[in-house]
Amino acid sequence: MKNLHSAQAQKVKPVLLSLLLFSYVILLILYPKTSINAAKDALQVWFSGIIPSLFPFSVASYLLLQTGIFRILGKIFEKPAKFLFALPGSFIGIFLCALFSSYPTGAKMTAALHQIGELSEKDAERMLLFSSLCGTGFLSGTVAIGFLSDASLAPALIFGNTLPPLIFAVISG
Repeated sequence: MKNLHSAQAQKVKPVLLSLLLFSYVILLILYPKTSINAAKDALQVWFSGIIPSLFPFSVASYLLLQTGIFRILGKIFEKPAKFLFALPGSFIGIFLCALFSSYPTGAKMTAALHQIGELSEKDAERMLLFSSLCGTGFLSGTVAIGFLSDASLAPALIFGNTLPPLIFAVISG
């Protein structure tokens, strides 16, 4: 019975997706001015707020990865990282870069360290749980200043973004 339900669901999903996409196209045709204005607004936010707040941090993080700093940080923080998070010391560097750079920097760096043999698959999977963060540049520049027009909210946003993954890392370690 379960397989029959699953087979029916597999047939219904493409039909529902097609209906949704068709409805979307119809709405674009019926409301072209609204669609174009929404697209312009979205691109404006992207180019004037998101890119400038994320790009410099992403470049800096990539350059840091190329310098081998994570190997050095890994050696320095190996014992505290193992004790607190049950992760290798390189977690600290990746967490900090993810915190400053935003998505998907932490994931990319974790994958890069796994590919060059610096991380086991198990450690890489665990690190991904804690290194996919909104970056401080995005939270302070785009959200606090750009969207909310209140820079004083940045510390609360950053704290609320940083603390939960650290608590989860300690509890699950």
